[in-house]
Amino acid sequence: MTASAERLGPARPTADRARNQLFLLGAFTVSTVGDWLYRLALPFLVLELTGSAIGAGLAYAVEYAPYVFFSMLGGVAADRFDRRRLLILADLGSALIVGMLAALVTAGVDAVWLVFVVAFAVSSIRPFYHPAFQSILPSLVPAEGLTRANARIQSIESVLSFAGPVLGGAVIAAVGTSNALWLNAVSFLLSALAIVGIRAAVARARPIGHTRIWQDLREAVAYLRGDRVTLWASLLMAGTNVGLLMIEANLIFYLVRLRGLPVAAVGIVFAAFGVGAVLGAMSAPWLCRRFPPGHLIITGMIGAGLMTALLGVLPGLVGTALAWGAVGTFVMLLVVTWFSLRQQIVPQRLLGRVVALSRMLSFATIPPAAAVGGVLLSLGSGAWPVVATSAAVQVGIGLAACATALRSVRFPTSEPEPEQAR
Repeated sequence: MTASAERLGPARPTADRARNQLFLLGAFTVSTVGDWLYRLALPFLVLELTGSAIGAGLAYAVEYAPYVFFSMLGGVAADRFDRRRLLILADLGSALIVGMLAALVTAGVDAVWLVFVVAFAVSSIRPFYHPAFQSILPSLVPAEGLTRANARIQSIESVLSFAGPVLGGAVIAAVGTSNALWLNAVSFLLSALAIVGIRAAVARARPIGHTRIWQDLREAVAYLRGDRVTLWASLLMAGTNVGLLMIEANLIFYLVRLRGLPVAAVGIVFAAFGVGAVLGAMSAPWLCRRFPPGHLIITGMIGAGLMTALLGVLPGLVGTALAWGAVGTFVMLLVVTWFSLRQQIVPQRLLGRVVALSRMLSFATIPPAAAVGGVLLSLGSGAWPVVATSAAVQVGIGLAACATALRSVRFPTSEPEPEQAR
């Protein structure tokens, strides 16, 4: 072998990895932008057809129901089938469904029930997409690069969390609801094309065999019960979510009614959270190289709680924005570290199901957390009951985590076994 060949030999896998990551990030970005078009276009469409604010709110709320029903099936699918193909099929299915709705709206069909059917159908695909996306990442990124890759993904999502509504609203205002739906369908197609660009040999998943679905689910539950780190992290993350959602689910009411801020200021506070989240995501790789992941997860829990408490202390719009932005920083540090740790310690053949279990636990906390926050806000005692309760829950969960296996967990030091070899 010549010297030049020796120099070029190792470069190919590195180039493939970089290419695959670029296509995956591109697919995620395009798909997330399309999601914002969809989330805004459907309530607008219901409002146009019915004039009912309740109907518009229901169209938005129906998006969350499929996560409860289909999360575990999505996890099984991510572990049974080729994850790359599953992502492509999910995008193509979403494009087809949204495209059919766009065609019906363009043709003048005004059956509002179709909108709710489409909302449920598209949302039913997302529980299959997320576990496949999270579990394909370790096969495309070396172990030492997972934290950086997760940071980029979460940074994109954080930026679009405050830019997406502005962009989506501007598109709907400029081209109308039906054209926005067509653009949404195109975004899913572009996302599928980007996933096609990922090299199949790298993304190939190991089929589980001829086991039944209930056996696959039981295996995942048994693993979660046996792995103390993953079990405690999943439960504690769900508990932290309860504390955080008490405020987040009722944030507009809190800002406008209790803090007396103008409606225009709501966007500033949401944007501050996004900026803080980007800072937290981008600092996570640097921190993960210097501190154990368990310590960072616990710090994220406690820090988010303490910053939540500042909502009741710092005055005015600036103080509120700073406090909520700081919450975003600690939350994203927690999320990026946990995702990266989970991708490294959970066996690849189980990762899709474990991701789905964790996600289902988190989504299950949304209704009770929102309800508790609403009750506390309705007591007529001002903002302090919900702020204090939310902060206490988050800090308490973080302190409790110090007594679990999370306290001593470390990132694995060895390279994970390649996906295609399993």
